Amino acid sequence: MARQPTFDSDRDKMPFGVVTPPPRNLWRLRRWEPDRPLRPFLRWFWMAEWDLTEFGPFETTTLPHPAANLVVEHGAATLFGPTTRAFTRVLTNKGATIGALFSPAGLSAFRAESVSNLVDNYCVAAKVFDSIPDDFASLVDPQNPDDTIDVVEQIQTATAQINQTQDWSTSTLLSTQ
Repeated sequence: MARQPTFDSDRDKMPFGVVTPPPRNLWRLRRWEPDRPLRPFLRWFWMAEWDLTEFGPFETTTLPHPAANLVVEHGAATLFGPTTRAFTRVLTNKGATIGALFSPAGLSAFRAESVSNLVDNYCVAAKVFDSIPDDFASLVDPQNPDDTIDVVEQIQTATAQINQTQDWSTSTLLSTQ
């Protein structure tokens, strides 16, 4: 059974945080609740899709949030740390991004060290989540976000047993960006 989004920009008022979304008919944002065991750690899964092929590039701005995001886009899985300032992104052509927004401090359940070295920074997600498969980014399918969400939940459940001896220094995390 397909998960029903708890938020869909096609039917709901634009959420707090997205300051300048693209025109409604060219962009869609959806959110889903995580499974119950992950709710203390994850706020929601989200997917943004856009088709700006006939519109041209669009600059969108999002307000800061004190929590990390696991983001899959352009064939890569990236962990973005909590942000302290608004960020702007230029969307072009046609695309989709899927992510998991952690609860504030929720990422701490999946790693041995403080998240402070990821504030306003990012790293390759596999440096934090040992259980991310090599083909993980290829699993993102805008037509079937349920499968992607299931995989993310499996990864995060498995990662709850993360190796406590991992080196979480900033220089190690950022060495392969």
